[in-house]
Amino acid sequence: MAMEVAALHGHWVVLQNIHLVKKWLPSLEKNLERYAEGSHPKYRVFMSAEPAATASAHIIPQGILESSIKITNEPPTGMQANLHKALSNFNQETLEQCGKEAEFKVILFALCYFHAVVAERRKFGPQGWNKIYPFNVGDLNISVFVLFNYLEANSKVPWEDLRYLFGEI
Repeated sequence: MAMEVAALHGHWVVLQNIHLVKKWLPSLEKNLERYAEGSHPKYRVFMSAEPAATASAHIIPQGILESSIKITNEPPTGMQANLHKALSNFNQETLEQCGKEAEFKVILFALCYFHAVVAERRKFGPQGWNKIYPFNVGDLNISVFVLFNYLEANSKVPWEDLRYLFGEI
């Protein structure tokens, strides 16, 4: 196990998106307790998680929260800030990887704009949505991956398929 080796040799472990592995979190908590004492002094564990949409949806065990140093990153406010944040997830290499580069860039911008609208509407609670949806940057990244695959697999842009995949599902 990576955490055991890291604890023994003083390595760092980075666990991203721990909110996505609800069933594994109790095991993680036990491992963190086990390696808290007697491990190498340079051993560190860094974890990232999205905040729960509601207090009742909170899944990270209390022991992990109490023993951790927490740093928060506030989401951007306003359409322009949300759009900028969405676009900042993609570098020049991402923009140039598709064979249909012009179409890819245009649709990528549309996806980022859509993501910014969705993110901005969350702040209105029940007036913005019927219920709380846990939209995050992972949804945007998956959408761009799907976009890339669809553009590469089709000779023409499959507009109806993309509209359904991104707008309906």
